[in-house]
Amino acid sequence: VLRWLGQKQEVAAFAQARPADGGAGALLVLLRAVDKPTSRPATKRVVALRRD
Repeated sequence: VLRWLGQKQEVAAFAQARPADGGAGALLVLLRAVDKPTSRPATKRVVALRRD
């Protein structure tokens, strides 16, 4: 998963989550803003992934 995330242009950064945010097996991923015409500004989103 870490290798795959590192290859994706949409991924700006990622790190293992703190114990309070899911701990081992959970990642925090910072996505780059998408450049597309829209009336609202592009935003960056943080997504927490968790393996159960």
